[in-house]
Parts: sequence; structure tokens; C-alpha cells
Amino acid sequence: MAGIETIEEFVQDATRAQAAGFGASCAERAVSILFWVVSEDGRTSDLEAYTGALETLWKYSEVAASELRERQVGIMKLRELTVGDDVSGARAFAYQGAVTLYTALEVCAGGDAIRDCSSTLRNFSFRLGRRCGVELLPGEDQVQYQDATDLISDSADQPELMGRLRERSAAIGRSWLALAVQHLG
Repeated sequence: MAGIETIEEFVQDATRAQAAGFGASCAERAVSILFWVVSEDGRTSDLEAYTGALETLWKYSEVAASELRERQVGIMKLRELTVGDDVSGARAFAYQGAVTLYTALEVCAGGDAIRDCSSTLRNFSFRLGRRCGVELLPGEDQVQYQDATDLISDSADQPELMGRLRERSAAIGRSWLALAVQHLG
């Protein structure tokens, strides 16, 4: 791929490594609120399961697809995904974070879930922005496009690139967490 015009082009043509990098980056943006809610609830073992799943995403090339699937099964049993979207406030965004993490694990395991991962995070940013009175979706669209562009223009296996993606996504996740704490906390 010499370049992309849309995320859909990336979805169609991404290699497994590129798709995994995209999924990990999406998950990194989504998990801050999830981690906050789970920590506030004192659910240490759940937090460890979620953080372990996130770390696995960033080193997906060193992990067997079976371990990625095991992580998916594990987080499916946790409160956010067993209760589902019948929650409000910060818990609604924790649910969205868990769904994004789940779909990112599917992407990294080689599944066809890039669209789901992208859409879940777009929905998350739209809903959070609407709830907090700020416009987040255009920025999320721009970051997803930038992630895809970076992944196709560089080797997705390069630690430097993955580090940049993670750093950028973590900063966005922290800003979303700050909004959630301010408006939902």
C-alpha cells in the first residue's frame, strides 16, 4: 500500500501486523476510563486481566493466537461485558473500553474485526464528547487515519513506530479520562 485515502482502504489491505498495531492503538485510547472504573470498584484481579490483555496487544507478535483468544474469553467473563451496555455514567464508557479491548484482541488474533474496533472507538468518542460537551469524534477520526497512515508507511514490526502509536494513544486516553473524571466522576 503506497498510501490510503480512507480507513476503509486500510481495512481492506492491512497486513496482520498493521491491523494488530491499529487495534492495539485503539485499545490504548479506550482503556483509561475502564481502568479507572475498575480501580474505583477495587476489582484488582479484573484490573490485572484488563492490563494484561492490553500488554498482550502491544506484543502480539510474540504471543500465540490461542493466548489472545484466552484473553478474550477471560475478559468476556468480567463485569463490563457480562452486564453489557445496560449501565450509565462512567460505567457506560468502561463498557465501551472493554468492547474495544475485546475487538482489538480479535484483530490481533487474526480475526476480521478492524471495522468493529474502529467503529466501537468512534462511538465511544462521540458519546463521551456529547456527554462532556466537547467534540471528540473528528479528532478520533483523524487519529485513526494517522495510525493507519503511519502503519502503512513504516514497518508495523518496528518497536519505535509501535512506541509512538502507544504514546500518542495513551495521551489521548488520559485526556478522555480527565474529561470523564470532571464530568462523570
